Amino acid sequence: MSFSPDITLDTQVYSLQAQRTNSSIRSDASQPLSEPNLLTISHENAKNGRRSSVVILDDTVVISPDGLNPTPDTIRLMLKLQFNPLGGRTDNEAVINALITQLSAFMADSTFVTKLLNQES
Repeated sequence: MSFSPDITLDTQVYSLQAQRTNSSIRSDASQPLSEPNLLTISHENAKNGRRSSVVILDDTVVISPDGLNPTPDTIRLMLKLQFNPLGGRTDNEAVINALITQLSAFMADSTFVTKLLNQES
């Protein structure tokens, strides 16, 4: 089953622009073509059975720090899930759900996000 053509995240609506066998790209139609906000969803199956799925959010603006040379500048946020459903574990779904809950809690804590932005470890 596929994602719907339009995906709303917070207040942004990402509409389907390209659909491939294992990936899709959606964009926010309210953005100028030179400054796209993109949502990419992609999947890969390795020969050893390992599955990878990634969600990428790109926010691009055109900046001109010197006033002469406009350049696109992109901020990217990526979530990658990787596991081997054939690896012998019987708790894949439960562990993945628990990890998503933990990641959501991490991202909801502004102190953690600030430390992440400050490149603290």
